[in-house]
Amino acid sequence: MRDFAEEPDSLGEDDSIAALLDAAEDIVNSAGPDIMFEMEAERLSKGRRLPRMGKKNRAKKRKKGKKR
Repeated sequence: MRDFAEEPDSLGEDDSIAALLDAAEDIVNSAGPDIMFEMEAERLSKGRRLPRMGKKNRAKKRKKGKKR
């Protein structure tokens, strides 16, 4: 079984192959911060929503507020 984590000894004689791989690496590296930003924004927005209250719970809450 071949270990793909190791870099090959040579990319060939053509410099365009190395340039293509460098460009692909730049694209992948630049996407990382955007993905992390989106995930953090989604995580923060989930915590702000309050669950909907049914009619009975709203009535109980109103009664508690009048006693004060």
